[in-house]
Amino acid sequence: MYTTMAKDFALNSHGKQLHGCLDISEHLENVSKLVEKHFGKTNRKSIKSLDEAVSAAWMHDVLEDTNVTLKQLDKLFPENIVSLVESLTDSRGKNRRDRHLRTYWSIRDCPVATLIKLSDRHHNQERSLEYGERWVAMYNQEFERFSFAFWRPNEYVDLWTELFSQQKRMQKFMEF
Repeated sequence: MYTTMAKDFALNSHGKQLHGCLDISEHLENVSKLVEKHFGKTNRKSIKSLDEAVSAAWMHDVLEDTNVTLKQLDKLFPENIVSLVESLTDSRGKNRRDRHLRTYWSIRDCPVATLIKLSDRHHNQERSLEYGERWVAMYNQEFERFSFAFWRPNEYVDLWTELFSQQKRMQKFMEF
């Protein structure tokens, strides 16, 4: 119901931005596909619909990386979607680590926000590994904190299996 609108809004808002070495549209599409693939694979109750989850996935970077405001999102999208996007947006902080630690707390109690964050990290790591980007070192260094914040038993098992596999590949990448 809102997915097409969210996709169009996100792509128009981001314009020609790059995400690593790829166009932002490729990143947002990959994150959205991962969310769709793994939606509902949690043992926690979730009141969000698949449409809301995929819509938020398309827009997960829009507040952080564009001039879009929360007020603009409020006018266009339902509260459930806007609250997901807002929770996924980095909090203010003195550096990346501080911003992430503050943000993780707004995400971890919501299974759908967690799924979007895991999907985002999955694509970031995969892209960095595939193209040999300098971000591999950063994602490798952050992985322990990231997994500590978001891992829960029997939740998104297939996605976590892939993330842990990427971690092993990042460690090998760092050996060279």
